[in-house]
Amino acid sequence: ELQKSMRGTARVQSMSPDGARLYTLYTLKRDGRSYAFVHVLSLAEDELWAHCIDLPASFSQSAQSATALTLAPDGGRLYVANAHADAVVEVDTETLAVTRTGTVDLDEGERAYATYGADSTLFVASGWKVLAIGVRDLKVVRSWKMLLPVTGIQGGGGSKLYVGQAQRIAILDRSSGKRLGEVDPPGIGTISRLGKVMRGLGSVRTEIVCAC
Repeated sequence: ELQKSMRGTARVQSMSPDGARLYTLYTLKRDGRSYAFVHVLSLAEDELWAHCIDLPASFSQSAQSATALTLAPDGGRLYVANAHADAVVEVDTETLAVTRTGTVDLDEGERAYATYGADSTLFVASGWKVLAIGVRDLKVVRSWKMLLPVTGIQGGGGSKLYVGQAQRIAILDRSSGKRLGEVDPPGIGTISRLGKVMRGLGSVRTEIVCAC
C-alpha cells in the first residue's frame, strides 16, 4: 500500500527524536476545497505503515511556509503552529489524533518556526515576534519583538534560546527574553533553518582537505 502516489504539496517536515517516524505537512485541493493534514510515515524496518492526521480547516487557507512542526523531546506529542491562522494544535503521536487547539497572536510573516524548550515551553516565531506558549494549556505566557525578522529558532541547553536573524543568531534568556549575546560568523549567508543534527558526527571528516 505504501507504493501508491501521495498527492498534494509537501514542504514542511519534522523527524521524531529517535528517527523512527517522519511527520510531513501536506496540503491539497479537491473538488474546489483545500485540506491540510500531517502525513505520518513509519521508518522502522518492522513497521511499514503511514497515517494521515487531519488539521483544522484554518491551516489549509495559508501558505505551507506559515506552518511549523516540532516534537516534544520524548516524541509523544507533535505541535503544529500556523502564523496566518494564529493557531497551534497538539497531536498525540500514540493515538495519531489532534487532542487540543490553542489561539495565539503571531506576526503574519512568510515563514513560521517552532521549537520545544527544556522547560516544557513551546516557542513559536514568525515575522518579528517570538511567543512562549505553555504546553499545559496552549496559552501564551511571554512574547518578544525582535529587531530583525526571525529566520529560525532553536532551544538550547540550560536557559538559552537561539533565534536566527538573517546572518546572525541572537542568544536570548528563555524566561525573560533578555538578549545574552549573539553569534555572527562571517561568510555563512542567510540563515534559513536552525535545528538538531539527526545523526552522529563521529564519521564526519575533522581534517581540512584542500581540493585545488
